Amino acid sequence: MKASPDDSRTTVENLKREIASFVKARDWEMFHSPKDLGEAIAIEAAELLEHFLWKSPDQTRQYLRQGKSKKAVTREIADLFILLLNFADLYCVDITQAVKSKLRLLQKRYPVRKFRCRSEKYRPLY
Repeated sequence: MKASPDDSRTTVENLKREIASFVKARDWEMFHSPKDLGEAIAIEAAELLEHFLWKSPDQTRQYLRQGKSKKAVTREIADLFILLLNFADLYCVDITQAVKSKLRLLQKRYPVRKFRCRSEKYRPLY
């Protein structure tokens, strides 16, 4: 899937600054402890999942083809991303470095030759 023009032009840093400005204008920093942001992220993730509750994989794909449903799911994704970027910004997490580092770890844990078309969870050998 191709990135939208906005995705290809907007940096993580730009988004972090925009979110920080939004939060600062409302004096909400006092509500953004790691615990509170973590809880908000979990709650928003649950709200995203609620859209798919009791639906089969095919039904979820059909659901996302409907304009109204896709818009609602997109809003939940935005809520999650805003909270994650806010958390990362407030607690000095370099998102790009974190994602790249995690991908390197996942590439080691899930080599293509062993995990292609397989969904088992990685289990370290003891």
